[in-house]
Amino acid sequence: MTAYTELKKGFELGPWQVLPDRGLLRDGEEEQHVEPLPMDVLVVLASHPGEVVSPDLLIDEVWDGRPVTDEVITRCISVLRRSLGDDARNPTYIETVQKRGYRLKMPVKGSQLVQAEPAASGWKRGYLLPLVAGFAAVVLIIVLAFFVRDKAPIEDAALRSVVVFPFECGSEDHLCFGFSEALTAILYQVEDLKVVKSREPFPANRSVEEVAEDFNVDGVITGSVGLAGRRLLIAADLVDGRNGFLFWSKRYEGDEEAIFELQEQLANDVLMSIRRDTTSALATQSRPASFAAFDKFAEGQYEFDKRSAESIGKAIELFEETIRLDPDYGPAYLMAAHAYLLSAGDDYATWDDLFAQAKALTELGVRVDPSLRQPAQTLYGFMYHKRGEWTAANKAYQEALTGEIVLPVTHQLYSRLLASTGRLQESLEQAILARELDPHSAPLISRLAMAYFWVDDLDNAERYFERASRTELEAPIHPLAFTLMRLRQGRVDEARRLAKDGLKKYDIDYGWLDPVFDGIEDASKRQQAREIVAQLSAGDYLPARVEITLWAVLDDGKRALAVARQLEHGEVFEADLLFIEQFRVLREQAGFMQLMDSIGMIEHWHSVGCDWEGDRLHCSNLGSATR
Repeated sequence: MTAYTELKKGFELGPWQVLPDRGLLRDGEEEQHVEPLPMDVLVVLASHPGEVVSPDLLIDEVWDGRPVTDEVITRCISVLRRSLGDDARNPTYIETVQKRGYRLKMPVKGSQLVQAEPAASGWKRGYLLPLVAGFAAVVLIIVLAFFVRDKAPIEDAALRSVVVFPFECGSEDHLCFGFSEALTAILYQVEDLKVVKSREPFPANRSVEEVAEDFNVDGVITGSVGLAGRRLLIAADLVDGRNGFLFWSKRYEGDEEAIFELQEQLANDVLMSIRRDTTSALATQSRPASFAAFDKFAEGQYEFDKRSAESIGKAIELFEETIRLDPDYGPAYLMAAHAYLLSAGDDYATWDDLFAQAKALTELGVRVDPSLRQPAQTLYGFMYHKRGEWTAANKAYQEALTGEIVLPVTHQLYSRLLASTGRLQESLEQAILARELDPHSAPLISRLAMAYFWVDDLDNAERYFERASRTELEAPIHPLAFTLMRLRQGRVDEARRLAKDGLKKYDIDYGWLDPVFDGIEDASKRQQAREIVAQLSAGDYLPARVEITLWAVLDDGKRALAVARQLEHGEVFEADLLFIEQFRVLREQAGFMQLMDSIGMIEHWHSVGCDWEGDRLHCSNLGSATR
């Protein structure tokens, strides 16, 4: 221990002067105070320059052989990295060596020790574990403790909200996606705990406190999942975002078939760290019978989340494969049903067949797993909405919202129904709730943008339309709504460009568009524009939502109403548009209420305590008017 004893007197580590007896790191005028245990760990590492120091050796030399958990050592390393300004994912000072320990990379000066040249770093940024010996898989362990400050827990201030970041993977991205989705679903069960889902990795350039503030939560959960042969290696951290205190950190290992037990164990460990006095336990409500089925289901979720026409098709195939592998796994039926509904788009010619398939799959899912009865109501609400069965859809969503687990998609789809039935302010409230729980979801961002626009809040609508437009989102109502907003703002040239892009994307000829937009911008050219639209209408060239919109913005409410009355489906052309400011010209027509009656809207309004008065929907159970 001569080297250790000498080093305790002081040494240099790169630009840092290390003074162990004073618990001090000094770089010029900058000073960092370090606790005794982390400092002792640094001295031990420095006494073995260029060598891998095992946890056992650290325990022997720092803790005199007393039993110490891996988490205690991990925290000491994290404190050192924080103090040194090191990056755990691309280390300059302290390198983590999988299943072996830690190595000090920076030469130590101030002693007679022979320095080993630091090996060239082969670590990819963001990865903490190298290849597992004997396996071909890369296993990732992300330790948020790098960001953790040396602070104590906040007394009498329980975590009431957390954000779950995507667990990191070495190669099988869908596996980590599925694991994160399942973990989040389990945590949704915790009473009085707001669980937010991040779809983007933890930002390396921001502190835990900053990230927690961004998401408006108390705690931050990160982790990793890796496969080494048939062995699962999982790591997770929970950090208090209010002061950077490491609430809890743990690693798990088991056979791949134990993935569900590991998910439950992890979720319950999180629960116990948050609510130390709890006696309740969390359990996965539904689990596939095998890892193979879970793997296919996770891959289906991964494709479904992309929301392109191609990925939705792939997702359907993967969910159906999951069902073949495990006919008793209810969530696969529900996800397949949802994918079928999304694949229909606005093609009403195929809607009835897809509706029948989706309904049958949903019923089968509930039959094999009765615990899914309430979550399934979200799908029933979506189906009834698309068929214009407003009251049935509202009832289904209301039941889904009273379930033990309420998913962000429930708020999103309910927001659509509320907008389609004229309850625009309530629609906005549901859209806000959806995005708070899943802030990076492109469909939810788009939904919120439209909800703000529908209530004429153009500033907020602008913010979220811009965000949604930076994503790949295949939803025709989005470019239409964005175009309408630009017209509302008087930015006609931008609206013109957006309209061309939207029509081109959906293979609709737009050679007629410029003279029509000239008529929108210049009242003297409006009649000519109307004649062009009339010719297009006679040739059946325009989708209904486009034609009705053109008549409305050309101030021809009579023709807009005439087209709307010819439609067979209650969902019409995204009925939200009927109630926005730019469609006032349609609502002023004498036949507007007859249209509402013909599509069952008046009956629905009465069923929920609402009546149309003037140009507003008044709902007695809300205590306020809804435009």
